[in-house]
Amino acid sequence: MMKNEIWWWSLIPLLFGALFLLNLYVFSGEHKGKALYTRHCASCHGERGEGLRQLIPPLNASDFVQRYPDRIACIIRYGMQGEMVVNGKTFNQPMPANTQLSEVEIANIVNYVLTAWDNDLPERSPAQIKKDLQQCKE
Repeated sequence: MMKNEIWWWSLIPLLFGALFLLNLYVFSGEHKGKALYTRHCASCHGERGEGLRQLIPPLNASDFVQRYPDRIACIIRYGMQGEMVVNGKTFNQPMPANTQLSEVEIANIVNYVLTAWDNDLPERSPAQIKKDLQQCKE
């Protein structure tokens, strides 16, 4: 009887360890970034960042994303108007602002876009995102 009780009590640390690891995955930046991207960006830019014909520019394998990772946070927060050329194609559909998103949420979306799909770009630190957002106000 005593051995059986000890065995059951030894499962408690294992259970907490498993919950801790699950928590790390569920609340990791990548998971948050994907969820935020899906909620705020995918309806226009597509689930895989493919864009929408000549209306919405792609984010996956985008020369703009590769060349200007420091501008993405500003575009997410304040939107964008006017023409832009991405992968040799001209787009002129306004992007709405997302001023309700926090700096951390924007950072999670930016880092998801930089590393998702066929993109393999370095993530931007919270300090870089903060600086990016300050510079776009100037």
